Amino acid sequence: MFWMLMGSIAASLCGLAVYLYYFQKGQFIDDENIKFQIFREDHPDLNDGTKNDSVRR
Repeated sequence: MFWMLMGSIAASLCGLAVYLYYFQKGQFIDDENIKFQIFREDHPDLNDGTKNDSVRR
């Protein structure tokens, strides 16, 4: 029981360390931006002048 508790604490501290590392690198600054990336006008697939012609049905 003791080793399970120590293992879970160690795993949670490792997860916290990874989160803090990527938070410091700026990974989570603009997380809403990526889901709207396809709707941007500068997206190369949407600038060819066609309306969904590249989508096969």
